[in-house]
Amino acid sequence: MDQKQNALRGYGQSQRQTASDKHIELQLFSSITARLRAQVSKESTKLNPVMAQALIDNAKLWNILFCDLVSEENSLPLPIKQNLISLAEFTQNHTKRVFRGEAGMSILVEINDSVIIGLKASLMANKNAPQTMQEVA
Repeated sequence: MDQKQNALRGYGQSQRQTASDKHIELQLFSSITARLRAQVSKESTKLNPVMAQALIDNAKLWNILFCDLVSEENSLPLPIKQNLISLAEFTQNHTKRVFRGEAGMSILVEINDSVIIGLKASLMANKNAPQTMQEVA
């Protein structure tokens, strides 16, 4: 059993090393959004620990995204950056409202779903883009 776990752990490390930033971002958004979505159907005025952890993880993800967006190294076009920064700020503020029992989580799932769609489209566009000789070599 230890050999199987070591092999799986090694494969996971290899996967992380070869995955692009967008793939990793897509995996994170997909995982967290699935956890949020599972809690939306159970939504009540009382926050449960699983719901709270999903909200915290979502807030952390959006905080990391915000930090990346405002860094000088981020090469996204300005209009896209501005839109994502607005979404990050909205998400953080809305999460606080959910924790106070003033709002539901559905809009957070919708926002994340939109980001997931955009990431998938970007990955497909990059996959279908013609490669230069330098990229092939």
